[in-house]
Order: sequence, then structure tokens, then C-alpha cells
Amino acid sequence: MAFGRWGEVLVVAVVGISAVASINSMIIVCARTTYAAARDMPALALLAHWHPTRETPARTVLAVGGVSLALTLLAALTGNGFGAMVDYMTPVYWLFIAGGMAASIRLRLRHPDVDRPLKTPLFPLFPASFLLLSFYMLWSAFQHLGWGAVFGAVILGAGFVLDALLRAKQLP
Repeated sequence: MAFGRWGEVLVVAVVGISAVASINSMIIVCARTTYAAARDMPALALLAHWHPTRETPARTVLAVGGVSLALTLLAALTGNGFGAMVDYMTPVYWLFIAGGMAASIRLRLRHPDVDRPLKTPLFPLFPASFLLLSFYMLWSAFQHLGWGAVFGAVILGAGFVLDALLRAKQLP
């Protein structure tokens, strides 16, 4: 309201462009990472197909689209679709942030002699405090978000179990 009609149009345009860019990047990135994982695991070889004329991982695009559709339908059943997706994704997000911070700390401690173009201020204090904050946010998600957060964690846990089973099956 402070900037009138032009401000309103600008905000709507920025949000629209951001949403389309985000959806586009998620489709491309998610399908390609799923394709790369499937290529590395013989049990998922059916998904590891690169379409020769489209030059895309067509099967993983369909698989990611199917999972996204299932989540969208599930969210629609809750009556608060956006809230349900936030609840579902929040613990997953904070767990991956924590994992990234833990990996960063471990990498720098195990290989201190590697030249790194980016310096971490106050290492390891800064990443360790961020790691602890991530665990606090993860705990808070379970405290405040309810069943959506539990559902997200269960799905993630099932993925870890499935990954372990598939990797064990590959061992000679």
C-alpha cells in the first residue's frame, strides 16, 4: 500500500518469477540427482535411463512428478495444504542442514592441509554453533508442528533404511 499500484505489481511480478524459477530448478535438480543416485544403485537401474532425443532423465522426471503429485494430494486432504507441506519438510530441512554442518566440520578436521578458497570464520565455533542451532530447530519442529513433522521424519527414515538395504544387497 505504501508504494501504490506499481508497488503491488512489482511484488506480484517478483513473487511470480521467483515461484516459476524455483519450480523449474526443483524439477531439473531433483530429477537429475535422483537419476545420478539411480545410476549408482543397481536396484534402481530402472530409473537410471537418459532419454536419447530429449536429453533428460525422463523416468526420474516422471517419478519425481508422481511423488510430488502424491504429496500435493495428501496435503489437499489436510485442509491446510501449504501448512502441511511446511510441517512435512521442516524436520527434513533442518536435519540436512545439520548434516551439512557436521560434514563441513569433519572434513576440515580430517583434512586440515587442503587449501580452501573459502575460509570459515572462528572455525569450529561458528559451524558448531550453527549445528547446535539446527538440532534445536529440528527438536522445535517436532514440538510445534505435530504429525506433519513426524510424517516427514518417518518418510526420511524409511529412505535411510531403504538405502541401507539396497547398499547391503550390492555387497559381494
